[in-house]
Parts: sequence; C-alpha cells; structure tokens
Amino acid sequence: MPELITVSNKGQITIPLRIRKQLMIRSGDKMYCDVMGGTFVCNKPADFFSLKGCLGKVEIPENEEELFIDAAANHVSGNDQND
Repeated sequence: MPELITVSNKGQITIPLRIRKQLMIRSGDKMYCDVMGGTFVCNKPADFFSLKGCLGKVEIPENEEELFIDAAANHVSGNDQND
C-alpha cells in the first residue's frame, strides 16, 4: 500500500519504516535514484554477498598460491602484463 510522505525544504524524504524493513535499508546505505516514465524510482544496489554463486561453480587451480605470488611479483616489479 502506498504511503504519503513529505519532502523537506532541503529536498529530503524519509523512507517509511515498513519499506526500510522490507528492503533491509539501514542508515548509511547507498541508493540509486532516477526518473522512469515520470515516476521517481529508488533502488538499493546489490551487496557483495548477494552475488555469491552467480558465476556457478568456479574451479580454482591447485597451484593458486603460486599463481598469486607470481602475479604479485610481476606487478611489483613492473612486469605486469595487464597494463
């Protein structure tokens, strides 16, 4: 059910508690806001942990530690191939 809110003289609005709880919005959270079809829309970006499993099963090579050490050494020495 829509709720009537008031815009302050600074252009601020308060998101009603019911909606904050439903969307798990906490103080300090960032939101994306835009206008779509004449409607003001706010979206909470997905957090890092909600992305778990989105790539499916990822195989990690047995020599992962060696690969990391080599990549770090190359980066520090300026031989990084990704520049």
